[in-house]
Formats: sequence, C-alpha cells, structure tokens
Amino acid sequence: ADKALEELGALLGKYPQIKLQDLFDLHFEVTRPDGETRLYPDLDKIESNGTTITIKVLVNLLLLRGLLDNDQVVMPFYLDEASSLDRDNLLAIMTTAGNLGFVPVLASPDALDVAEYVYFVREENGRVALDSRSRIRCQRRPQEVIAQ
Repeated sequence: ADKALEELGALLGKYPQIKLQDLFDLHFEVTRPDGETRLYPDLDKIESNGTTITIKVLVNLLLLRGLLDNDQVVMPFYLDEASSLDRDNLLAIMTTAGNLGFVPVLASPDALDVAEYVYFVREENGRVALDSRSRIRCQRRPQEVIAQ
C-alpha cells in the first residue's frame, strides 16, 4: 500500500492534472468478413468513417445498457444522417440495438431499406405532421431471397 501511494504521489507530482482518459486504454479489434483481424488503439479512425461511427454507436449502446438496472427497459435513440452509413453497418446497428433493448430512430434524406417502419413527414395546415398516418411498415423477404 505504501509503495502504491508513493507511485501515485510521483505520478501526481509529474502530472498535476490527470484526466479519466489518462487512466485507461481502450482498444478495438475489428474482424473483417474475410477473417482478418486488426487492432485499433482508439476510436479516431477505424477502417472507414462508417465503421468508426458504427463502433461508436455500438459502444455507447453497450455502455448505456450496462447503466440500466432493468433489462426490460426499452429506449429509443436517434441516429442522424443514417444514409451516410453503408447497409452492413446500419444492419449491425439495427440488430445489436434491438438485441440490447434499444429502438433506433434513423433520420435520413435518402430512402433506407433497413428500418421496420418508415415515417414520412408531411405538411398539414402549415404545420409539420408526423403521426400514425405518416407511418408505413416495411415487410421484406428473407435476406437469402433478396441476395439471389
């Protein structure tokens, strides 16, 4: 214990301000579809911008799930510019979010084919309207059928 206190004192003497990020290293391992694995030291740049965003979203969802006391809690979260991600990354977010009890709300100026429901914002008496009449449920064939 004395040695640990001495080392802590030396550390504080050398670095008068210590940030939480200075106390931990967080690395990410990405396994590509071909099986190749790469290690990344941080979240600044992983593979592509889409992969970086996807990993940031998934890490935050995992951290939030860990903070929730009840596994039965379902929470929505908002993902803007979802069309900037490729379909594989969006599907990874949608699948993992659903498994963790989160409901992704995707905002996109372009059509996306990963959401279960699509809402179309409409004008009604000079106001923006979004209600059950704006909603369309997408029913898709299994992925195997689409891929053929």
